[in-house]
Amino acid sequence: MKYRALMQDAGEAILIANLQGKIIEANYKATEILGYQREELVQMHTNQIHPPEAQQKLITEILETAKKGKKFIPNILALRKDGNWVWVNIIYKIIQLDRDEKLYQVILQDITPYVIAEAALRDSEERFRAIFEQSVLGIFLATLSGKIFRINQAFTDILGYSDADLSNFNFVDIIELEQRQAYDINLQSIIAGKILNFATENRLIHQNGRFIWSSLTVSLIKIYEEKKYLIGLIENISQRKQIELDLKKSEERWQLALRGNNDGIWDCNLQTNECFYSARCQEILGYTETDIFHHLDDWKSRIHPDDINLVTESIYVGDIIIC
Repeated sequence: MKYRALMQDAGEAILIANLQGKIIEANYKATEILGYQREELVQMHTNQIHPPEAQQKLITEILETAKKGKKFIPNILALRKDGNWVWVNIIYKIIQLDRDEKLYQVILQDITPYVIAEAALRDSEERFRAIFEQSVLGIFLATLSGKIFRINQAFTDILGYSDADLSNFNFVDIIELEQRQAYDINLQSIIAGKILNFATENRLIHQNGRFIWSSLTVSLIKIYEEKKYLIGLIENISQRKQIELDLKKSEERWQLALRGNNDGIWDCNLQTNECFYSARCQEILGYTETDIFHHLDDWKSRIHPDDINLVTESIYVGDIIIC
């Protein structure tokens, strides 16, 4: 047949069948998808490679569109010779030969990898939804421009906003004004593909107007390598920040006391044996910062030999120095 040579050279899988569905020709690509030899396929009927539910769909579609030319039917199951099912798209049309014989030309597109990927994606979505709702971290989803379109309960617990509150918000709107430029720079770097994600510590504006210190991580979500949306994780670190602030103030007061006190102050960490000498203490002992050694053994070396045993025996009561 004239069309046989043409279809063998085609880059697509092609079957030729009569109007009753009997296969009369198949090219190499078709045998590759279905696992049969050509000689086997040309002895078969098309209903042998489709389950009953797919057959009815095909018959209905073909009958309704037979006179309309090319037709596309997506997501049809086809049975391979080895017993495995493959998902295919079907493009068909009626062709007319020189002797007025009408046949079906059927192009098969193997879409099994895409169907499997979509199923995995749906499964991942179910798992993601469970993590999203149950996480103790605040989570938000946003468009690439930063507009928030979904938050979890932890986000509401931390910042007080509901979905309705954030319907017109861009995430940058709830970042303290002075920190917004740095956030925007990091965000543009993600979208440009320069970085995969970024993590910062930001003061965020609570729904009631007060500030909440947060650890913020923002990442780009891709599906099939296409940039889709942003996901952000928020942890409330206000308590840690307050502790750091209190420690800083305490350290400042300690340094002020050292500078204002005329007594020499010496301190020792009993676990590491590291010693600290205030500037006044160094002055009394006649040392400078570069001269003095910060270890308990060095401090002991300065004790008079007649007193060393007494001092060593009385230095500890539990973990407290009493001399």
